[in-house]
Amino acid sequence: MVNALNPRYRLPSRKYFTTTGVPKLYSDTMEKMKGEIQRLSESEVAITTDSWTSVAGTPFVAVTVHFISDEWKLTSACLACKHFLEDHTADHLCEMLTDTLSEWDIDVKNIFCSTTDNGSNILKAVRQLGFEHISCFAQNINIGVNRALSLTPLKRAIGKLKGLQNSICCSWKMRRDLARAQELLQMDQVSLPSACPTRWWSTLQLCQRFLENQVPLCKVLMEHPSKRLLMLEGGDVSAVQDFVSATTLLEDITTTLSGSNYVAASTVLPLYRQIKKSLQPDEGDSVLLKDIKCAVLGALSEKYDSAPTATTLGLASLCDPRFRLRFLEAPEAVRQEAIKKMTDLHGSLHSASTEPNTCPAPPKKKKGLAKIFDLDEEEEDLAVADGAGKEVFGYPRDKCAI
Repeated sequence: MVNALNPRYRLPSRKYFTTTGVPKLYSDTMEKMKGEIQRLSESEVAITTDSWTSVAGTPFVAVTVHFISDEWKLTSACLACKHFLEDHTADHLCEMLTDTLSEWDIDVKNIFCSTTDNGSNILKAVRQLGFEHISCFAQNINIGVNRALSLTPLKRAIGKLKGLQNSICCSWKMRRDLARAQELLQMDQVSLPSACPTRWWSTLQLCQRFLENQVPLCKVLMEHPSKRLLMLEGGDVSAVQDFVSATTLLEDITTTLSGSNYVAASTVLPLYRQIKKSLQPDEGDSVLLKDIKCAVLGALSEKYDSAPTATTLGLASLCDPRFRLRFLEAPEAVRQEAIKKMTDLHGSLHSASTEPNTCPAPPKKKKGLAKIFDLDEEEEDLAVADGAGKEVFGYPRDKCAI
């Protein structure tokens, strides 16, 4: 087609893209992003980092920077995603982070905080660099759910369910009969999804699909006598129901937090409070359901009941007009921390803007009533701390415009 339109035009070769085109695009993008980051002042950059091993057994590491652009848009940029063939020790991870930030001309002192998983190696590396650490909320939910999935009754039920899914997936006759049974019952013709070990919500989706299609599944297994033993028994079905009941809200929360174009830190403590409210054991709960709830709540309480993390995330919620102080368990501590930070910020800005004046201007002559009554032209300013306190106390009472 190109040759017909313009016989003289030569399409770029693979060598051009690998040696010229892609490297130039990377260099231009890197310089553009460097310019945006360098315009930021101190404490306006956050990073996330993670390391993993691919299916092929290749270790990778990635570093992403997050900041607010000049247009007040939350911006993210992947600084590195590369092979990491060194041992994943804290020293090597610390060196990798330092080199990556240095390559992008980012001063380590300008990093406000970092979000990572709970690996001891990356936590130690972050402490060595002096970053404030915020534990990944979605990963902590994943830890809690995996603890629940390791409970013996639930583990046995999920194992049987995976065996049923695998048998149907590998048999075209069973897939055909399942579709026919669903059509006969005027149901959507859907299959059982597979469960991924690293994505707990895929197990939840498998359980939900099974509960919705128990009748057509029973019909299919009755038509295949050699597969009848694959059907879950009453206790296994109850275990699956308990798991779905306890984790449906967690899937919604994980999906909500998976975006990158909006701030998620302000939602962590409000969501944590909703999770605790939702997972409170009831008198009518089964023993397994209570154990599932305790496993999830235990994993989250280990990370979000500590003072440093709770205070930082509480400040984020305070600044979010949707939440402010309404969903915080210790609003007074967050309020006092906000007043302290506002006072410190005012002092630093005031000292930076104040310059010695060698030639002070002559005092302005008073006129009119000011001259007669000796009135001051300027009102008496409130103390900085009092002004900050007044602002913080009044802000939560304002109506949210969102």
